[in-house]
Amino acid sequence: MPLDAEVIPLLEFFKELGMPDPATAQPAEMRAAMGAIPVANPTPVGAVEDRTVPGPAGEIPVRIFRPEGEGIFPLVMFFHGGGWVVGDLDTHDEFCRQFCVGSASVVVSVQY
Repeated sequence: MPLDAEVIPLLEFFKELGMPDPATAQPAEMRAAMGAIPVANPTPVGAVEDRTVPGPAGEIPVRIFRPEGEGIFPLVMFFHGGGWVVGDLDTHDEFCRQFCVGSASVVVSVQY
């Protein structure tokens, strides 16, 4: 199956950052590389709060992003990508900020 054309610029961006090839890299190597991606100016949101919620095996960390303004906002639960191996609250912080602003929604990012 050919690679989706919309993914190619993202893979090229990762390559420019010196990211390892995800097809051949070990999980620990990918986690370290993902955590090293710089974000110079995080997208401003109304508020960001780190909390935990009870889970079947203990507390689960979540990060809540609230948009600017008053009112009742939709809620989006976000489970980051990474094949259940790569990524965490920090690696997807900027994405969640942009999602919060762009959708005018409260975004709850869940660590797993």
